[in-house]
Amino acid sequence: MKMEFISKLELFDNRLFYQHIKVPDKIYELYSEMNVVRFICQINNGKVFPCAILSAGIDGKYIIVSNKLKKEHKIEVGDKVSVVLEPDTSKYGMPMPKELEELLIQEPQFELYFERLTPGRQRALIHLVAKLKSTTKRIEKALIISNHLIEEQGTLDFKKLNDSFKKGLNNIF
Repeated sequence: MKMEFISKLELFDNRLFYQHIKVPDKIYELYSEMNVVRFICQINNGKVFPCAILSAGIDGKYIIVSNKLKKEHKIEVGDKVSVVLEPDTSKYGMPMPKELEELLIQEPQFELYFERLTPGRQRALIHLVAKLKSTTKRIEKALIISNHLIEEQGTLDFKKLNDSFKKGLNNIF
């Protein structure tokens, strides 16, 4: 069920979080009753992106807007924004890069370990691959992630994974 509302791009007083868009309580409550936790969001009829509605306690519910999203949508803190939210029905709560998807198909052990990860860790790994513009770099990063999960028998150690990214594919083959 798609919902639309008008809000404003704001900053928290404590500067703990980036800019955010407040979500009306009624919209949050309706989605909560439907057990929807991941969304596809569109701001000002711009490019869609995956998101979640987070809680700021007594300050209400909100969607974080990164500096990159702010720039892409040409909005500034204080601007009124038109927001369209709809439930994300994709398996992982965000688009899966083809390169990572292909490795999951080709390497059953990697798929087994990847599927055992929490949804948040799955999304973190998907994001690490998806954010790269070069197909070659996406393939390289996906291979390193696959190798890491297999070597660590399904345990995701971000420090070790980061070290593997620094060493590159030469460390694998």
